[in-house]
Amino acid sequence: TKQAGIIIGFTPIKGFKVLSVDACPIAESCISDLIPEIKNQAVEKLPEKYRNANLVIRCGEDGRVRWGGIGKRSTRLELDDLLWIEVSGKKICYSLDTFFQANRSILPKVFRCLRDFPIWDQDSVLLDLYGGVGLFSLGLIDSVKQAVLIEDCKPAVRCARHNVEVNRLSNVELIEGRVEDFLSEVLDRYQSEKCIAMIDPPRETIPVVRFIV
Repeated sequence: TKQAGIIIGFTPIKGFKVLSVDACPIAESCISDLIPEIKNQAVEKLPEKYRNANLVIRCGEDGRVRWGGIGKRSTRLELDDLLWIEVSGKKICYSLDTFFQANRSILPKVFRCLRDFPIWDQDSVLLDLYGGVGLFSLGLIDSVKQAVLIEDCKPAVRCARHNVEVNRLSNVELIEGRVEDFLSEVLDRYQSEKCIAMIDPPRETIPVVRFIV
C-alpha cells in the first residue's frame, strides 16, 4: 500500500485491506514462526507493480514448509518435493495446489472413528468420491478389497497417482473426471459387490451429492 508498504497478513471480514500479522496462533509453529521470513522471501519475488497475492503456506510431517502464490504455477511442487504425512501406515503426499486437511493432527482420530463403523470387510469396494490426493482411499484400503477414486482436479490426480505408486498398491483404481460423469458406470460395474461410498465434495456439489445418495 502507499501508506504502509508491503504487508503480509489476513483479509478482514469486510473490506479489502490486509490485517498485518507476524504470527498466527492457530497455525502450526513451523508455519507461524516462519511468517516474517516468508514476507521477506515474498518481497524478493514480487514483480514490479504487483498489487496483491494470495499465498498458500503448508508444512509436512517432517517439518518442511513450502509456500507459493506469486507467479505462474508457483503452487506446483515437483514430485520429489511434495509434502507428506503418514496415515494408517501409508505415505500420503500433497502439494500447494491441491486440497488437504490443514489440521493434520486430527487425522488419526478421524480414521479411528471411521474404522469404528461396522461396515468394513475384505469383500467390499470403497468408492472414494471427490477423492483428492487419495487420503481416504489409502487410509482405508486395508479395510476393503478395493478402492475406486474419482477426482477431476488434475493436480490432485497427479498426487493421487504418485501416492498409489509410492505405496505400491495394486487395488486402488484412479478415474480422472467428474463424479457426476463416472459414478453410474462405476456402480453398474460393481452392482454385485458391496460398495461403501466416501463422499467429500466441494461445497457447490452438495446438491448433486444429495441426489446421488
